[in-house]
Amino acid sequence: AAGLLALWGTLTSRCTAAGSRRSWARPPSLLGGVAPDGCDDGAVYCLDATSGTLRWKVRPPSARDERLPGNGRLISLWPVRTGVMVKGEAAYFGAGLFPAEGCWQCAVDIRTGTIISEEPVSISPQGYLTERDGQVFAAAGRAPGGASLATISKHRQQKSDTLSPALPIKGYPYASVVAGTVTYAGGGGSVAGFDEAGKKIWEAEVDGPARSLAAAAGCLFVSTESGRIYSFSGEGKSGVEANPGPAPLTLKSTRVGQRLGQLLPRNRGYILVVGIKDGELIQELSLSTAMKVVGVDRDESRVTALRRKMETKNWGKLVRPSIQHVDDYQRLPYVAGIFNLVTSEYRSLRLPGSEVQRLLRPYDGLAVLNDQVQRAGKVPAAGGWTHIYGDPGNSASSGGDRLPDGPLRPQWFGAPGPHHMVDRHLRAPPPLAANGFLFVPGRDYLFGIDAFNGSILWEQKIKDFTRVAVLRDGGNLALARDNTLYAAAGSDCYEIDPDTGNRLRKFSVDPTSQEWGYLAIGGGSNELLIGSASPRGAIRRELATVSIFSGAYGDRQRIVCSEILFALARKSGTRKWTYRPGGAIFNPSLCIHSGRVFFLESNDPQTLVVPGSHDGDRSDTVASGKAKRVAGRWHYSDLIDFKGATIVALDLDSGRPLWRRPLGVPSGIQTLFLSCAAGQLVVVGSRNGPSGAKDGRITLHYDTRVYDPVTGKQRWQHTFDTGRGKDLTHGEQDLHPVITGEMLIVEPQVYELATGKPLFTFQRSGGGCGTLSASASRLYYRASHPTTFDLQNRKQQKIANVSRPGCWINMIPASGLLLIPEGSSGCICSYPIQASMAFRPSVEIQRGGKSGP
Repeated sequence: AAGLLALWGTLTSRCTAAGSRRSWARPPSLLGGVAPDGCDDGAVYCLDATSGTLRWKVRPPSARDERLPGNGRLISLWPVRTGVMVKGEAAYFGAGLFPAEGCWQCAVDIRTGTIISEEPVSISPQGYLTERDGQVFAAAGRAPGGASLATISKHRQQKSDTLSPALPIKGYPYASVVAGTVTYAGGGGSVAGFDEAGKKIWEAEVDGPARSLAAAAGCLFVSTESGRIYSFSGEGKSGVEANPGPAPLTLKSTRVGQRLGQLLPRNRGYILVVGIKDGELIQELSLSTAMKVVGVDRDESRVTALRRKMETKNWGKLVRPSIQHVDDYQRLPYVAGIFNLVTSEYRSLRLPGSEVQRLLRPYDGLAVLNDQVQRAGKVPAAGGWTHIYGDPGNSASSGGDRLPDGPLRPQWFGAPGPHHMVDRHLRAPPPLAANGFLFVPGRDYLFGIDAFNGSILWEQKIKDFTRVAVLRDGGNLALARDNTLYAAAGSDCYEIDPDTGNRLRKFSVDPTSQEWGYLAIGGGSNELLIGSASPRGAIRRELATVSIFSGAYGDRQRIVCSEILFALARKSGTRKWTYRPGGAIFNPSLCIHSGRVFFLESNDPQTLVVPGSHDGDRSDTVASGKAKRVAGRWHYSDLIDFKGATIVALDLDSGRPLWRRPLGVPSGIQTLFLSCAAGQLVVVGSRNGPSGAKDGRITLHYDTRVYDPVTGKQRWQHTFDTGRGKDLTHGEQDLHPVITGEMLIVEPQVYELATGKPLFTFQRSGGGCGTLSASASRLYYRASHPTTFDLQNRKQQKIANVSRPGCWINMIPASGLLLIPEGSSGCICSYPIQASMAFRPSVEIQRGGKSGP
């Protein structure tokens, strides 16, 4: 057992130094004195089982050397996440995570590592390999069915000590394994050996049912339900001695690392040190910052020596530096834009300026080389997603973000995972992103993330921050032009530093009777904080299953309304104006554009007093088994059908009413959204009404009306009968409109925004109950997997087929990237990867930087 653990430690050490970070829940294979196993650096290593020396190392021939942040480490785009299964002379493994980038199965000669075969596969191979009827099968992460990787009969066989299948033995039902002529089997509190005639020849007691057995290196290993692991051997002593413990981490500071750290705007991210001298600067940067330090060199012997040196240190809770070998400094094998700092242990090292700019994180990345400081440039034509629907005007578009044509490629993947996320069915608020920052809301939780490399800059709990069924409400996050973040929770709104997560100040509504409802930033120079007050308890936070069908999905759902609308000076908190409506304000309708605030207001004063009384039997919450009405939540029928509703426009700077126009809509409304962009105010609503056919069916319609935002005069309108029935359960009645460029998309219709001229229709090829997001020329949505639609060539393309986006909006185009934070929490469907991820254009965007001493 000591020898096995020492070997395991050697493999762990090799892969961690190479940039991998593995849970090591799957052990290496052990067979015939060798131990092959895969690594996140994209290679399979075969070690001598006795000495731990490397016998051979191999990569799939088709996998080029490209590295990206994966689960917090720089790893290969094609990691080996399967086991290595040995059959005869052949060792089988799978490589890659993203089939769109290429995943492969490989067979190699177990003696030499020579590639026998390589074939592409369409799954994301992760997990143990198994043999079934002459086929090698691989699981696919959370999709355990997997697929066949290879046919064993293709490869020459020879006798080996590969374990043969064992039959269940009466009284020992839990596990069995064959080694030589002996079958070992696990029972309820013992493990036993049986000869070929089935006679018991050996038995030993163990603590609990013996659920797993392995025979290797002359030993029988047994694990039980109690958590204990046993090793049985015919030898009295293994003779293997444990390695001495690591030495304390000490370093004579040169203060260079401290000075470099002080130049950085934040203390999280990645540092690249090109050129290894003695490793002192690499160690110092690891000690003086919380950054992940990667040292690279062309000399493999220097890389090996520094890895061994790092392994002798006790790093404790610090992140041990990753030491990696590269072939060439002119073009380093890392995806673009992931390093916050690039430097060297050699003062005279020179790198091509274009390569330095390619590697630096845009906006504030730094390179300190040859006594020069070079600063990263911005991403040209980059947009942002600063409010719930992209901008204060609810366009559901990132505006100027122009992701180039062509496929999108992985930029990073990893945390945050599903742990802190709201169940996808509850349709929580979208993330926000701009200028290289990504902010992800969760269950009373908020993450600040570097959008370019996935580093979690900070995370924090925020009481009463959860907001669900957000399509019936307004957003509770807003991002200012200076990257200051605002988060509404309960009766408070917090101003948050984007680099550190520190709360700088707090603004509040009356905590005894109100909650902060709508939240946006606008006004001259982006200096006004616009908020609303909803009755206390109106904001949906319930995470129970009943909340899915009493708010997030279905017909006749109540929306959250506000009783006051106000504006604060963002820097001082001084209240600039307050608007008190004559009836409830529809939170989902609030939007800001061109110096105006637009919203829908009920004409019924009773909607400011008590919950709806017109429809009788629907409820949003259940208490003590009885229906309970909630103040501030109303059906559209309560708000519109009795006394009507009004479109209101206020002056943003003063709160003065500019115009009011009756909202002329038929009955049967299910959702209503307002959006304003490109000089047009758009009102889109869904409703159930008679179909045009003579069969008398009630079907789902979408009504679109476009107004002049200055005068309120209607410019055009259009009604579309979807042909679908009522009481739909996958969000068909909740689709939010998109305005991008000169187009208005009311799925599946695409109109010319200014005139209402129908341009074309598009159809998702695949299921999905989320709504659309957009960049300047593309739509993004779930069609089973993350999918994009090019509005110019009118073609749909899968972005990746390994994950599932959320049920509202969590595909965010911003800063020249497509950001997809984890949004599938609660999903039981078999998608291979459940993680946050980002994608970049396949064509690299050129950006210029600045240099100085």
